[in-house]
Amino acid sequence: MPDNKFDDILTIIGTGRWNVLFFLCDAFAELVYPPHYLNGVYLAPEVAHTCIPPEHPNVTGVSENSCSYYVNTTTAEGNTVREAYPCTDWVFDNSTYKSTMTSEFKLVCDRAYLRATYQGMPMMATFFTCSIIGYLSDRYGRKTVLVVTQVVHTFVSLSIMFSYDMTAILALRFLQGIFASNATYALALEVCELKWRSFVGILVALPWAIGIMAWGGMAYLIRDWRMLQLSAALPLFLRIGFHFFIDESPRWLILKGKEERAIKVLHKAARWNGSQLPSDRRLMEIFKEIQMEQKVTTKEKEKQEKRQCSDFIPTLFRTPKVRCRTILLSTIMFVSALVYTGLTLSGGSYSSDPFLYIVLVGLMEIPGYTVAAPLINWIGRKKPAIFFYTFCGVVILALTFIPKDVSWLIMTLAMLGKLCNSMAFMILFVYMNELFPTEVRMQGIGFTITIMCIGTAVTSYITDYLGPMIPWLPAVLFGLGSIVASVLIVPLPETRGMPMIETVEALEGRPVSKDRNPAASSEEQKKFLEA
Repeated sequence: MPDNKFDDILTIIGTGRWNVLFFLCDAFAELVYPPHYLNGVYLAPEVAHTCIPPEHPNVTGVSENSCSYYVNTTTAEGNTVREAYPCTDWVFDNSTYKSTMTSEFKLVCDRAYLRATYQGMPMMATFFTCSIIGYLSDRYGRKTVLVVTQVVHTFVSLSIMFSYDMTAILALRFLQGIFASNATYALALEVCELKWRSFVGILVALPWAIGIMAWGGMAYLIRDWRMLQLSAALPLFLRIGFHFFIDESPRWLILKGKEERAIKVLHKAARWNGSQLPSDRRLMEIFKEIQMEQKVTTKEKEKQEKRQCSDFIPTLFRTPKVRCRTILLSTIMFVSALVYTGLTLSGGSYSSDPFLYIVLVGLMEIPGYTVAAPLINWIGRKKPAIFFYTFCGVVILALTFIPKDVSWLIMTLAMLGKLCNSMAFMILFVYMNELFPTEVRMQGIGFTITIMCIGTAVTSYITDYLGPMIPWLPAVLFGLGSIVASVLIVPLPETRGMPMIETVEALEGRPVSKDRNPAASSEEQKKFLEA
């Protein structure tokens, strides 16, 4: 009997227009999101500034960092003392940017931390909400949660443009993080047949790299931060429209006992793809068999739903294999996000042109994705991920030994590290979706992305604060972190050519053959479905 009955249904349906619509939906979401992920790079960048001291005859100058000015005062004894006072007004260099949050809200000196806070605020929010969104997606459906969250996210993003208070802007950035849904990617993979899953898992993210490059180009052309925010928000309305044309995940519908809706969706898929499904009676039998494997009766489901709201995270730690995968993947995702974001935000350290640097960062991700797709289909997920994380760590550590005046070598190594990190990171996203059972997949992905968001949120503080004080520290942290990630992948199993596991029980108690070949077993699958 086939290892995964739903994967066999997808094989019969094949890959056609129905699946491509899901892929395009996710691809467009990947295309338009980078301007929001990298928002602070151009809206709240570091800007050269000069202190304007108050008009006073005893002012003698300003500090080197332009954060204070000096005043000569005479003591009662007649001695002249030079005292420092904090600067409250500055002239900002507008040669690169016409208008920024940094200049408008004076985010320098004792307020400079707000720039890093602005960049990291959405990730701070997703630390609290990613697992909740995952739980809601598993309970109420991928598509339902996806549409609601993206509608709110779009209007919140647009509202930032009209805000004239930094506290309000930070609050809106926090809301952006709360309503940033991660369900599109998982939904695209859940409707993808096994033989194409590795390619789709990588290639649908290719627009992310294009979106990063486009963000650099947009910022080069639009130097006013409000107009730039508007140009980033408007495409989100198109993203909402895409999601009204896709169906709910039939995997989720079956596991939730919504058989009639699942049959309707599968018939639509077969019709669009020009394939033939078995009879409805046979489909219902297969659904019941899938539900039996889940080992949850109607009464048990009711009990499970009542307690899931309070213990959905403990579900990921309740059994040995799920617990091990959750801990390892969460740690790897934390480190990956730290390195990925660190390299992306380090334009000031590795390049004098902030626009060119971001374009090159996006450019490095394109070969990272296109090479990774056939590679993981040929070799697998595990070995390439270990290799790229290790190589990335070595390259970044090498940056600490390169003199600053050898700018071409620094830039080359930084881009090479970005290339390897992008390849490893993308492989990990495919790998993670295949390692978690369908029953808790969105919860698992939500939890690991929550931990990932911590890494993303703290990165800007590492690059903006620790970097100037200890120049070699960021490269050492990012380099060693990449090597640690490669070591943590070793205990995980290979998933190439393996069907998606549906339930926690199946993961813990039913071994899956490593010799399964989807193409070779297609006749067996067809006979099984038509039985």
